[in-house]
Amino acid sequence: MTRTLEIRGFNDKVHEKLGNLATQKGISINSIVRDAVDKWLEQQQSEESGNTIL
Repeated sequence: MTRTLEIRGFNDKVHEKLGNLATQKGISINSIVRDAVDKWLEQQQSEESGNTIL
């Protein structure tokens, strides 16, 4: 099931830059954002378990 995610500070200028980069790389903005969230969650889990990734 998909959900709508609203991100504060993600204005039109940032969205345009990200869209241009995504188009150049042949991927979607959703893919970039999902990857960033996954990495952030992974880092949080590592920090909670005492294994900080540098």
